[in-house]
Amino acid sequence: MSGTPSLEVLARFLPGPVELTERVIYRLGSTAPSTIRAYLADWTDFRGWCTTHQLAALPASATTVTGYIAYLASLTDETGTPAVAYATLQRRTSAIAYAHHLADLPSPTQVPIVGDALRFWAHQRGTAPEGKAKPLTTRLLRQVVEALPPTRAGARNRALLLIGFAGALRRSEIPHSSTPTSSRSTRA
Repeated sequence: MSGTPSLEVLARFLPGPVELTERVIYRLGSTAPSTIRAYLADWTDFRGWCTTHQLAALPASATTVTGYIAYLASLTDETGTPAVAYATLQRRTSAIAYAHHLADLPSPTQVPIVGDALRFWAHQRGTAPEGKAKPLTTRLLRQVVEALPPTRAGARNRALLLIGFAGALRRSEIPHSSTPTSSRSTRA
């Protein structure tokens, strides 16, 4: 598979020998290589923290994960500003969940106390999400579309916005909507 990380990359996630099974290939192939690289760096940090504190990284307990979250959240720079962003805390817990997923183990991140710990630190820092974004209304869409320049790029952007809105598409689905989904039939 093109872009699929190597078996050596997977071996860094798991402590024992790894068999390159169809399940593992599909799991790795369904995740972007950049995500795997970020998860690997996060997983390496978590394993190091676990080793320092003589705790098991795989399988990890929910208590271990919340301890790691508390450790990361308590790090500050020389000015007292948090050294680790809330989004990084979330990604680190995702990396822990991913490693458990690859090993066919239940994720300790699904235990409610882990989510509670993330939310606690978000509120302590004042970085808790404010809630869902307000939906795009037709009135606002019209204003955005009318503000686009009368160029080819403006026409393209108008088309993408209108198609995305009409189809209730996610941002990630819009580029794929221009790709044909079925091959053209050929005549003999």
